[in-house]
Amino acid sequence: MSDLAPFGLLAGQVLLVALFSLLSFRKGWLTVRGAAAAFVLGALIVLATNLLWLLVLVSLLAYTALATRFKFAEKQARGVSEGKSGARKVRNVLANGLVPCIVAVLAPFVAVLGGRVDWPAAVAIAFTSAVASAGADTMASELGCLSDKVYMITSFRRVPPGTDGGVSLAGQGAALLGAGLISATGLVLLGVVAPLLGLALRGTPDAFTFLVPVLAGFIGCQVDSLFGATLEIRGLVNKEEVNLLGILAGTVVGLALAVAR
Repeated sequence: MSDLAPFGLLAGQVLLVALFSLLSFRKGWLTVRGAAAAFVLGALIVLATNLLWLLVLVSLLAYTALATRFKFAEKQARGVSEGKSGARKVRNVLANGLVPCIVAVLAPFVAVLGGRVDWPAAVAIAFTSAVASAGADTMASELGCLSDKVYMITSFRRVPPGTDGGVSLAGQGAALLGAGLISATGLVLLGVVAPLLGLALRGTPDAFTFLVPVLAGFIGCQVDSLFGATLEIRGLVNKEEVNLLGILAGTVVGLALAVAR
């Protein structure tokens, strides 16, 4: 159950999730079905943890919405834009939010495990790594598609922008930027604010807590590109499935490093 256990606080948090989902639809960040999916995932997160965890995931939507709208007309002209208006659909929401939601739902159970591992901090790092992987991939896609020098990650052969598995120097820098923004947000909310509020599900405010999600998010992005170049390009999986696999990989890396600390 959430750190903020009283029913009134839980109800208030769920109401905030509903309001934010509605706002995301009204602002054009999400389609109506995307907003509905975001509400379900967000409600599960706040019921299992606390509002701060949800805010880490919300920051992903905010950062990527800005990246999506950046030079959107040019992306449309190149044929690499996200939909007609940049609004994220239900499949985008699930691809980016499902793994973080599962980690959050499991967090209260993992946090009480014994042993030498600081499990509350480890699961917070895993959650931030999941969101950082999504942020790294989306930022790389949204900013890297503007580059004219794109290369296939498996062969380094020059390919057109927007090609599955294509990477660029700008895209790699954007991936680090996306992972860094999410990691910094997670560090502040889960590593600084959560302890100040006395919440049990929290991280630790140190360099390790920041650097692990950055590394995990960047690795998750590379895994996404590898699957794009080997599976998606052959039609064996779709874009959202590749996104989910990349995020899962980043989450596993983040959790493994946190446990091995």
